[in-house]
Amino acid sequence: MKYHSQRCDVVVVGAGLAGICASITAARAGAIVSLVEARSSLGGRIGREVRFPLEDGSIPNFAYFRETGLLDEILLTDLASNFDGTYESRDRVLTDFVRGQERLLFYNDLPVIEAELNERKNKILSVTGMDITGRSRLRFMAPTYIDCTGNGSLAVLSGAPGENSTEQEEYAKLSPLFGSGAAAPESRFAITMEIRSAEKPIPFALPSWVRLRWEDNDPAARLPFSESFLLGPQGFHVAEWAAKYRGGSAPEAAEIAYSAWDYIKNRSPFVHLAEKLSLSWYSLSVIRSDGFRIKGEESLTPEEVEASRPRGDHIAMARAPLDGPAALLSSPIGRMALPGQYGIPLSCLYSNKVRNLMVAGEHASVTHRVSACLRHPPASAQLGEAVGLVAARSTLDRRQPRTLAKPNYVEGIRRDLARLNHSCGPDPVEDIDDLARVARITASTALACCSLEHPVLPATASSDNRLLQFPVITDSIEGIDLYLEVLDDCRLNVRLLEGASNGSTIPGDCLDTASIDLSKKSGRWVKLPLQSRIKSKGWHFLEIEGNIHVVPFLEENAPVGVLRHSPISDDKTTSRNPYSSYCPVLPALPGPASGYCFRLTPKQPVYGFENVADGYSRPSRMPNLWISEPTDFKFPEFLELHWDSPQTISRIDLVFDACLEYAFPAHPSALPRMTIPTIPRSYKIYGSGKNGHWRELLTVEDNLLGFRSHEFDPVQTKAIEIELLSTHGHNRVQVYQIRIYP
Repeated sequence: MKYHSQRCDVVVVGAGLAGICASITAARAGAIVSLVEARSSLGGRIGREVRFPLEDGSIPNFAYFRETGLLDEILLTDLASNFDGTYESRDRVLTDFVRGQERLLFYNDLPVIEAELNERKNKILSVTGMDITGRSRLRFMAPTYIDCTGNGSLAVLSGAPGENSTEQEEYAKLSPLFGSGAAAPESRFAITMEIRSAEKPIPFALPSWVRLRWEDNDPAARLPFSESFLLGPQGFHVAEWAAKYRGGSAPEAAEIAYSAWDYIKNRSPFVHLAEKLSLSWYSLSVIRSDGFRIKGEESLTPEEVEASRPRGDHIAMARAPLDGPAALLSSPIGRMALPGQYGIPLSCLYSNKVRNLMVAGEHASVTHRVSACLRHPPASAQLGEAVGLVAARSTLDRRQPRTLAKPNYVEGIRRDLARLNHSCGPDPVEDIDDLARVARITASTALACCSLEHPVLPATASSDNRLLQFPVITDSIEGIDLYLEVLDDCRLNVRLLEGASNGSTIPGDCLDTASIDLSKKSGRWVKLPLQSRIKSKGWHFLEIEGNIHVVPFLEENAPVGVLRHSPISDDKTTSRNPYSSYCPVLPALPGPASGYCFRLTPKQPVYGFENVADGYSRPSRMPNLWISEPTDFKFPEFLELHWDSPQTISRIDLVFDACLEYAFPAHPSALPRMTIPTIPRSYKIYGSGKNGHWRELLTVEDNLLGFRSHEFDPVQTKAIEIELLSTHGHNRVQVYQIRIYP
């Protein structure tokens, strides 16, 4: 057997989203990184060898939920480059992305089998991987190691303290919501399977060695699989086993796939739909709910997640709902929605014993229920990016992760993460080096209000309530107009609601109610007699009582902050939501959401140019961005920043609106739109010279990303102009933040 060794600054084990984000972030921060993966391909659970969904269908209580930072860069790149919408193309995109990074070496087909520790067993000296042929071993030596395996296997190899058990008391506390019998769930096991059409009927017989019979499975696990099949028989489906099983070993991937397919083909109510279908593929890896969790400096609990209080050591945000007693691995069934996004502290992401071991993913130092939240691939990616930066700082600055978690260090970590457009919490991280904060800002134009006054398409008549969200910045609302078609004489009941106190996009207390008698008439503006003083500026809502005789009109491409909401279904296929009876209506394709046509009195001037320097890079209680007036780009839109004295500038960061209300598909898809239309496609940046003339600093063409950071040789200037020449189809320019550094 051949032995080789590799020295580097950071070793990342596991190349799923967490590992990809951790390794790239560490490499971009200046560390030499080795990314080690047991499989042949990148992506982990969302890669071509597992094909687990990116999203599970849960819709959070904050509408602008999508993660930013490196994950958004990866997903936007995949959106633009995955032309055929397949896992094979995603693998190509991820491989190109990872192998194109400087200071990052990727090793696949190399399971890590050993961790060497020092005499005190509190520091990893090296980890060793064996290639899948068994002919060679590769030893990696580095000051810092990151476990991104998803099951804590590196932590186990290193002897880090932790547990696999389920905290029974966590689930007993859920009795008021889920009944007196609330208890910790059985272990869950999930695989992905692909079903394809066949030219002739294909029979299927269950192999004799399969221990599982699908009818013995928990009904909560059978239901989403059947619904997925009925929604679209051909394609990818997640099959999950959530009941007891015979024999000592856990169910194998083949057993889950074959038992589910046996039921579909031979005994289900939809046997006729499956006659000319075949099981063409299933993932060989089984995703489990009972993985290892490390013991860190502290453990994050469900109570802390639900409270979602800002903390000074939060370095990542997550949004997935909490597990309930009957929760599944891949479905919102049995989960409990949270009031909003929540932070993850750094102290949960490193071992309390093995001092140079960090983790990113569900095996962090959290309870069993919180672990399920961090299993969500976007959450793992956020943790990976945060831990990758900490690991690079730990190695390059020669400080242990626990040292960097102290208040005088962690604020610098949070600031550097914010400069990567990574969200550490709902409030902005103060950045005293940002020269934009002290600049005088002007703009070509600004959208005057949030109203939608161009009715295009009638909504469908419905007896369900409707909800319209909009931002309010004035001290009062004096009137609301709706554009309606009245199909028959009727009475319409409406309510004006303020937003929730935590800033989430969910309705709170009622401010005013009104009833209005309407006569049959085609489309027209109707004045609603609603008025109120505003208690707290931010999100507000118009609730329209269900009425089959009243049809509101829609306008597409609503400005950020204006959004329709629909009642949450009362069936059992969604997560429980104790905080709201509504959920946002998200856009089906990359782009802005739609809203009901309305007019507010007084107008709400929420999209001013001053927003680009307020510290926010995404919506919070307000939209927090500059939006230009509608334009055809015959003349560019622009932003100018001026200072009284010359400033030395070498870096400019731009945060564009990438439609954070849009959720990427659960599986790769060939979409008719492969870019986000609101993102500026081309722009130029100018600096003011000594004589006051503008000189071009840089030009960008074919931009696809929502965040761009531009570094250049230092220049002296009293003004910067950003000239926005085109978008990817949107008729307004929308910019969250400009940051400028010496």
